[in-house]
Amino acid sequence: MQKIIIFSLAVALGSFIPTLAQQTSDLRYQSSFEKEFIESYLKSKSDNALNLLLAPDEGMTTDFAAETDKNLTDFLSRYDQKITADKISGRHLSQLFYKVHRKFLKRYVQYTTLGQTLRSGNYDCLSGTAFYAVILNRLEVPFEIIETNYHIYLQIETDQGVALMESTDPLYGYITNPKEIKERLKDFEKAGTRKVDPAQHEFNYSINQATSISGLAGLQYFNLAVNAFNEQKFEKSLNQLEKANLFYNSERIIEFGALVGTQILESGQYSTSDKDIMIARIQRLINSDLTVASR
Repeated sequence: MQKIIIFSLAVALGSFIPTLAQQTSDLRYQSSFEKEFIESYLKSKSDNALNLLLAPDEGMTTDFAAETDKNLTDFLSRYDQKITADKISGRHLSQLFYKVHRKFLKRYVQYTTLGQTLRSGNYDCLSGTAFYAVILNRLEVPFEIIETNYHIYLQIETDQGVALMESTDPLYGYITNPKEIKERLKDFEKAGTRKVDPAQHEFNYSINQATSISGLAGLQYFNLAVNAFNEQKFEKSLNQLEKANLFYNSERIIEFGALVGTQILESGQYSTSDKDIMIARIQRLINSDLTVASR
């Protein structure tokens, strides 16, 4: 079996919105919070960025989401008059970046959801970026989420010029010097061209573009699908991949879906009838142009 290592994944494509029945017919939910939020989101397109990015966490509850909402409001109270859409203070953004790292982002652990970050302090580039995106969204500060093949980061226009937020660097992750930004971007580009171990599957694409908060939700589901695949839990991987496709679709969905299908067919874990059902789901997935949240 080929093992996949992925840090961040692709941007939403397309804009056709299917019916609710089409969107949810195959979904296997992990929690009542996830089910209620996704079904509500598909109907109303809620702009609640926090709940959108908490939904992929399998242990998420309404109480925890509400408590997190209150804690973030309290935490940001000292910044909401200093950092606004009309006054994007680079000095205060820098303070906020490092304060978040000290208080919330404790240990780098791959394939971490935002919910796990908030509970344990574990984070990776995706969940760390998602946390900063929630905070900036709360402060109504415009920002761009940039993803590459193996990384994801934020870019902000401040009163001091362009700032780059790189969530996995607790010491020097807030970057404003143009030369340093250029060097950091070169590092990200080099990481995307690194040679993949022969035992790993290498995807056929090159990503360096903007995505959205809803795209971050899809990326979390995609990374959960990859993690399940690496653990040889292929049905669980398919479950997560279908939810990833609610928030974006791309060639990655098609290529990875086909890879999951191959492993299901070759696996001795499933009966013939179960395989037939899952392969039919994969065929619908990889032939779909549907996406809910291309923003």
